[in-house]
Amino acid sequence: MNNKEVIAVITQGRAFKSGSFLLKIAKNNDNLVKNVAILAPKKQFPTAVLRNKAKRRMRAGIQRFLDGKKTPKDTLFVFTLYKSLLDVPSTTFFEEVQQFFGKNDIL
Repeated sequence: MNNKEVIAVITQGRAFKSGSFLLKIAKNNDNLVKNVAILAPKKQFPTAVLRNKAKRRMRAGIQRFLDGKKTPKDTLFVFTLYKSLLDVPSTTFFEEVQQFFGKNDIL
């Protein structure tokens, strides 16, 4: 997804909030191949090392939840990460992702 598409999802999409991240969802009208974006703002993660670590943890949480399945191609997902993501242990974060997707019935 390019910047214009991410901004469109952020401004027009539906929001779902968790303790460690915010998820915005919108319909994919252009049938984009890449339909997931993960944002780690510099205000939350001041160094590149922390931003990359947060993105890796989020990708791992999504992959663990999907368990080999693909994300739906008709939906665009934009995850905005919060600093609290790195404060909790990874197992706790993975449980949070499982509960979040299960509770909100997103995927």
